[in-house]
Amino acid sequence: MVLVLQASQPNFKLIKRYYPWYYHRFDKRGNVCVYYKLGLLRLPRLKELGIDSDEIFRHNMFYQEYL
Repeated sequence: MVLVLQASQPNFKLIKRYYPWYYHRFDKRGNVCVYYKLGLLRLPRLKELGIDSDEIFRHNMFYQEYL
């Protein structure tokens, strides 16, 4: 997974803008607690910008490894 952190993230800001989710903190057992704001997800806009589900998946993996 170290390679995930080293991989290029050319659309990082766009994905963060149109696929909002936020880190809250860690729970009592040490698990990452995040909130996905799915009501604000703008998947059609991401597709218009040429961002596919694989890139969104890699974006999520990057964040999970970073935290």
